[in-house]
Amino acid sequence: MNCAPLLLSFASAVFLGCASRGTEEQGSLPPLRFEQTPCFGPCAVFVLEVESSGAAVWEVRKPFLEGPFAAFGPGTYRAQLPAASHRAVVDAAEAVDFAKLLPRYDNPRIMDLPSTRYTVGATSVEQRYGGPDLSILTSAFFRALEVAVWQKDPSASSPQN
Repeated sequence: MNCAPLLLSFASAVFLGCASRGTEEQGSLPPLRFEQTPCFGPCAVFVLEVESSGAAVWEVRKPFLEGPFAAFGPGTYRAQLPAASHRAVVDAAEAVDFAKLLPRYDNPRIMDLPSTRYTVGATSVEQRYGGPDLSILTSAFFRALEVAVWQKDPSASSPQN
């Protein structure tokens, strides 16, 4: 029996399967949400929402005081998130077993801490105090914010504090 055609078919399937991850269409990626809630101090407050298509809306409610985002005042910004950045956030979520996390990590006795809320696809996690180390995921979201080319949305009204 000649196995060459069978091996060739198998090798092609493996190659195409691996290659498809690199050329994955952005529409097949899950929607994302990244939110930082208020604290009693100078914490930035914002919400980033990214659709499966990569269309992103970033609402800055209380601006960053320093760093790469300090130039963005309160308001709504729009961008097209690059597929590689979208994929990097999804990969970071997989790296921290995001789908297996509890919906909330908190200690209500501690008052002056902001919450960070993450959503990747259908899974949402709120972390205010304690819980797993999600710094990989947080960094991926911030890198996505950095690489996007944000344009202020003039039709959106400025958020109220």
